[in-house]
Amino acid sequence: MTFNTLTIPPTVVTLAATGVTATSATMNGTVLANNSSTTVTFDYGLTVAYGTTVPGVPSPVTGMTVTPVLANLTGLLPCTLYHFRVNGANAGGTANGNDLTFTTLPGAPTAVTTAATGIGLNSATLNGIVTANCASTTVT
Repeated sequence: MTFNTLTIPPTVVTLAATGVTATSATMNGTVLANNSSTTVTFDYGLTVAYGTTVPGVPSPVTGMTVTPVLANLTGLLPCTLYHFRVNGANAGGTANGNDLTFTTLPGAPTAVTTAATGIGLNSATLNGIVTANCASTTVT
């Protein structure tokens, strides 16, 4: 008599993002491969439609041990809400983790000095452009 063992999809859990700055963050999760080589990815974007998928580290994962996984993001927009989730895919199918969010921090303000105007003997108007990058900014 012969029998086949059933391959089941991985078990994945999305965990809170860490190391969030104005332009970067680390997405975290766990994967239980259920004894089948499992490819790990993370989805992220500005809505639950995500839009971007990146590889998880490590990937693939195997065995019957819950494995911590992560993906580092750079080039994010300051002061922006991002949605993300972890995914696992093996011979038994694909599993998507729960949706979580993080908000990047405000960026440092930027200032550009432009030409003075209204220049007279005893007066001038000094000009510049300041981008606050989502934080209260004092201009002097």
